[in-house]
Amino acid sequence: MKIWMKGAGAALVTLSSLGVLTATSQAALGDVVASVPALPHISPANSSQHSLRFEQASTDEISEAIEALSRQAQLKEDALAKLAIELEQRHEQFEDTQQAAIYTRQGILAALPVDSYRVSSSFGHRQIFGKAQFHKGIDLAAPLGAPVYATGPGVVTLAGWVGGYGQLVEINHGAGLVSRYGHNSRLHVRVGDRVGVRQRIADVGCTGRCTGPHVHYEVIKNGQQIDPSIHLAMANR
Repeated sequence: MKIWMKGAGAALVTLSSLGVLTATSQAALGDVVASVPALPHISPANSSQHSLRFEQASTDEISEAIEALSRQAQLKEDALAKLAIELEQRHEQFEDTQQAAIYTRQGILAALPVDSYRVSSSFGHRQIFGKAQFHKGIDLAAPLGAPVYATGPGVVTLAGWVGGYGQLVEINHGAGLVSRYGHNSRLHVRVGDRVGVRQRIADVGCTGRCTGPHVHYEVIKNGQQIDPSIHLAMANR
């Protein structure tokens, strides 16, 4: 029994062609691939034709093979889409790192907000007080009363009590960059003050929505909170 499938030569795909995928991506697809039925024997009609033929295959086997081809094609499409997302994320991380390095060389966000600390809560989604929330900064646990420093030169735009932040200091560094320092026990600056890098602006506290002494440190770029971790990693020590 010979059945011709015009133009189907390009439809037969295997995941082995996705060598550029990460090991994690391939592992995640393993279970799905295992469920794809085996294809009946397929061979070229001849060297001059762009078509395939099934050798001694029943109608049901042919239907199964067509479905398998379709599923494998979808798997490849999904895997490539996932890879594209991963590559885009890595590209964004690379650009963020490059920009952070430039700021550090310029003395912007080039210092640590507190000398001795432990990261008690990272940037991003988290559970707090039993609720899922997006954490817009990073929490740096530090001794009560320890100095809090400006991470770069700028102008103080907020200095006082702001809701869950408690005693908050906000500094505009220019170039669309703003830093915030929350939960302080005492403030050493006022709105309108010009501050320099490593200038003491507050003392570590636990004011506002707080479970222990720490600095809630935020970095805002063009009105959007970004992960401060890159800047902390590159800060001068």
